[in-house]
Amino acid sequence: MAHSRVPICILAVAVTLVTLLLAFLGYNNSLTRVSPLQLPFDTSLSKRPPDAVIIGVKKGGTRALLEMLKLHPQVVSPRGEVHFYDRNYERGTDWYLSRMPSATPQQLIVEKTPSYFVTPDAPLRMA
Repeated sequence: MAHSRVPICILAVAVTLVTLLLAFLGYNNSLTRVSPLQLPFDTSLSKRPPDAVIIGVKKGGTRALLEMLKLHPQVVSPRGEVHFYDRNYERGTDWYLSRMPSATPQQLIVEKTPSYFVTPDAPLRMA
């Protein structure tokens, strides 16, 4: 059974990477390119939901992926794994947002909780 999950894990990581790449290239949710020169640089900090969530299997390289992404100064992440969609969903969205780092609008917030991959309720909760 574990072998059948490997391709899905690779697909999940690939989708995350493509999402982050499009965001770095300046595409918004409707895949319309927004020039950074058209946007004023906003330095205000706020807490908001993550722009991307890394999921996967144990020992699947999720920590390494997050650490590589965080080498870019515009990528920030919460400390540790949040486990909102699997263990802490009952605490509500205010609790979830409190776990996110403060970020500027230009920064990408990336959450990493590998166990979302094996939690049946996580996909519906994330939708």
